[in-house]
Amino acid sequence: MKILINCIHLLSDIQGAGGAGSYVTALVKDLAKLAEVRLLVHPRNFLKFQSIPSLDLIPVVDNDNSTIYPYLDWCDLYFCPLNELVPTYLDSKVPVVATILDLQHEFYPLFFKGGVYESRFRHYSYAIARADGIITISNHEKDLINSIYPNSNVYVTYLSGYLADRFLTEAPDNIQSLLSINPGSYIIYPAIPWKHKNHYRLIEAFYILKNFYPKLYSNLQLLLTGSSHSLSDSPLSLIIKNLNLEASVKILGFLPDKQLYSLMFYAKAMVFPSLYEGFGIPIVDAMKLGTPVIASRCTAISEIGSDCIHYFEDPFDSRQMAQDLASFFQNSDKLEQLSTQGIIKGNEYSSVNTATSTLKAFQSIVKKAQQRQSYVDLTTVSTYSSFSNTQRLSIVLNCLNLTNINQFIDLINGLKLNCQIIPILNLHSCDQTENLVEFRTLSLKCKFPIKPVYSFGILDSESELYSILNFTYDSVVSTKYVMYCSFDTLAKYCNVIDIVTPCTYLDAFSTLSAVKLCPDTNEPIEVQPLSGLALAEAYETLKKIKLKFFELTFLKSTLQSEGYHPGCFKYLSQFLSSSTYLKLPMHPASLKFK
Repeated sequence: MKILINCIHLLSDIQGAGGAGSYVTALVKDLAKLAEVRLLVHPRNFLKFQSIPSLDLIPVVDNDNSTIYPYLDWCDLYFCPLNELVPTYLDSKVPVVATILDLQHEFYPLFFKGGVYESRFRHYSYAIARADGIITISNHEKDLINSIYPNSNVYVTYLSGYLADRFLTEAPDNIQSLLSINPGSYIIYPAIPWKHKNHYRLIEAFYILKNFYPKLYSNLQLLLTGSSHSLSDSPLSLIIKNLNLEASVKILGFLPDKQLYSLMFYAKAMVFPSLYEGFGIPIVDAMKLGTPVIASRCTAISEIGSDCIHYFEDPFDSRQMAQDLASFFQNSDKLEQLSTQGIIKGNEYSSVNTATSTLKAFQSIVKKAQQRQSYVDLTTVSTYSSFSNTQRLSIVLNCLNLTNINQFIDLINGLKLNCQIIPILNLHSCDQTENLVEFRTLSLKCKFPIKPVYSFGILDSESELYSILNFTYDSVVSTKYVMYCSFDTLAKYCNVIDIVTPCTYLDAFSTLSAVKLCPDTNEPIEVQPLSGLALAEAYETLKKIKLKFFELTFLKSTLQSEGYHPGCFKYLSQFLSSSTYLKLPMHPASLKFK
């Protein structure tokens, strides 16, 4: 079979190719042993593929139709392995296949702001609709694709642990001399710091672990590796500093493959609290090396790791994660068992198996393509389900002054609101917060989904709250709209808060940026953007009470992000100068709960 593969959009390793880069590199290498392969590749990756025998390498800088079309006459099948199908208009005489690694944007749409969700939805939908066959990397993803895009022709090809496949027969590097790190003295999380990787909660959990068990874990380190999407460029570096963890949490950034392999080989364990994985390549790497793994159960992870890895009970709760880590490390028999079972399970996956199953899928797709009449074009994309069906509202609830957790539980259970609750709770120090030990048990009794965020009381309240809100608005809120308020404010107005009407107004009127519930307003008032002296005066007044100003204000979640939310001066200035918002009266007569 003659296979034309398009890898033009593949990033370099240092740019953050990540697991997708490992998958594509290994697949091309092994497919070239089984079939005739031509690879369209950007010059930045030419040297990466140049050493592969029997591979016809073609350097190309763009995906224009005029560039790609001349090569289509040669192939039996055209393959795009990077969550896309390019160029947009492909001749139906050639069977086309696309790899969809995951549909994370449908699980966590608010992780994809600024038009990214809409772009992914449009392009993924077109690829799935137009392709004669779809390759995906787990049964979880296959089921998800079929649930959103019925009648898709989807094939599953499991991946492998590519570092282990490359270096397992070689002696690991001396990490003590290279990196001044002692074998067995650390746990490792090898992941680019995207939002779903859950670094923030892991760092919090590590802080709690070391404070609860100082004698056991005082010398334990957490190593964070990743590509040029540097952790040091994100608020995570701030929380590491705030929690005085600079000596314990090491940000190593991008490492050569052999060094990363060596660190995984010598690690006490690998932690993997990711909230979404289409497969989980590092998990297989660790299993192949006999390194015990503790991971979340989310999405495809339990499918790949089965009972050969340990699981966090709740990767959304850093306190529970700390308890899980403690029990994991204190059971030496379990660690040894996981090491042994992991090797056996890890060896079920290999890049050779990936290539073999991929080629088998190609052969089936080509056979079916010969019988098709036509293909679906871009106009059908709008018929698929989308982000508009997600839950409506999150309430970011400032509970920093709350001393009794039962008050929180009683208030939440008394609400007649259908929403997600994100309480910001004050831990201060681990020794002074025994009343929070039962929080998880109590919160499970609530009628609403609870996603707690913790404060550790290290800095002054305003600085720390800013850091917490950065994380909350960027990585925890998962609904279309969000409202901030304090516990006392919600307790005061809980019987007269209407969430249906504000959300409906925001749905109906695209010109509205927000809807503000006002107890001192008797009729709806539309507030226009300010300018000149009026803007300056309003800003000077409100900058001292910016969070108080945004209380009980319904905002569009897509307009909040890291460093840009109601806790920021920049956000307040932009809101006053460019936003049209509606003030709505708030009193019992205007309210009908649903």
